Amino acid sequence: MIFYKLKTHTKGTISNCYFVCFMITPQDLATFKEFINTHSNFLILGPKNTDGDTIGTNVALAMYLEEQLGKKAILYAPNPIDHKYKWMPWVDRFVTTFTPHEPDAIFTSDTAVPHLFAHTPEEEIVLSRGLPWVNLDHHISNSKYATHNLLYFQSTSCSMILYYFLKAMGATITPDMATHMLMSIYMDSGSYIHPNTTADTYEISAELVAAGADQLEIATRFFRTNSVAKLQLWGKVLDRMQIMPDGVLTSAVTEGDIMETGADREDLEGLVDFMNAAPNKLCVL
Repeated sequence: MIFYKLKTHTKGTISNCYFVCFMITPQDLATFKEFINTHSNFLILGPKNTDGDTIGTNVALAMYLEEQLGKKAILYAPNPIDHKYKWMPWVDRFVTTFTPHEPDAIFTSDTAVPHLFAHTPEEEIVLSRGLPWVNLDHHISNSKYATHNLLYFQSTSCSMILYYFLKAMGATITPDMATHMLMSIYMDSGSYIHPNTTADTYEISAELVAAGADQLEIATRFFRTNSVAKLQLWGKVLDRMQIMPDGVLTSAVTEGDIMETGADREDLEGLVDFMNAAPNKLCVL
């Protein structure tokens, strides 16, 4: 078991504290080091629905491999990355196709089971090659399908698992890497309001901000900026809200709503959380 030493503030003073953040045995760490050191071309991918956690985790990992180890990283997503992430470093490095015989190793994140991959022809070929494979995930339903599995089910995000992994490898957390990993935490914790937010979440977030993560830009871009189309879409859904006899709060969204407002499906993110702010109500959309 490896412990990481962090600083914590207690009543105006700074003291040292230790917490168990990830179960990595010396054998596991040696295995992962050998895995990285003996390969040079890594395919980095996630599920077919690429969200903020997948983007932040995979980009930060690609930065580490290329900038600090001199490896090649193929950042792959089967569909174009949502426009709201375009401002972030390296997001323009994502490709929607690749040469399946080029990689000699695979990293995946945020993918609990193989059927969540897009299974494009390129994916089918590369995943059938029997390549060494590292799987980073925080979903308890993960089927441990890879050669090496970095799983931490109490983790708020995959980027936190990556953080533990990078610290164990002696990596330097650059400001761009920190920004991506902090964005992942923001997205998967709903800006620190979801039940999966823990003391570790705040500890790691503080470390990432100290490393140069652009916390203000993340908060502004993702949680304090909304398009008119998104607001109009939310208005339609909120206008349909009904309280059922059993106390359940229900609403609906249609394809027509999305087309009429000019919004995207991604604009529905956060709507259920907003509706769940109604006290003592269970929201169903």
